[in-house]
Amino acid sequence: MDGDADMLTLHDVRPEDRRTHELLELLLAEVRGLRADLAPASRVESSVVGLIAKCPGTALPFSASDLVDHCRLAQAAALRAALTDACGGVLDARRVGKLLQRIQNVPQDGIVIRRHGEDREGALWICGSAGVTPTTPVALSRETLQPSGRHISKD
Repeated sequence: MDGDADMLTLHDVRPEDRRTHELLELLLAEVRGLRADLAPASRVESSVVGLIAKCPGTALPFSASDLVDHCRLAQAAALRAALTDACGGVLDARRVGKLLQRIQNVPQDGIVIRRHGEDREGALWICGSAGVTPTTPVALSRETLQPSGRHISKD
């Protein structure tokens, strides 16, 4: 099957063979999901990697929530716009986390985002040079890095 997985339609299955129809629907959904997972990062997702790399402290562990908090800063307008676009128009920690899952371990211009572990907020991420795996256990606050692993607001 070289072409699109959508080539099979509901009309291709006899109405009396409902179970086969249901199985084909499940298989098609799975193939679509796998294709999306294996697809190269889009231009928008690629630009997000570069913008995340420019954020202060992203070479140290940060969460999707930390990144969303950082986007509230005036100087993070470009990152906020790119993340919002890459997340389907809604900027929240869950969607940013899913985006980070999609783009993890895919080098973009020598930069890669890797999963680093977990904390109470969920997954922790690190952004750095491809081939280098930092291990410093600190977290990103909205403005500066703090070794406490807690969010520190400069408000």
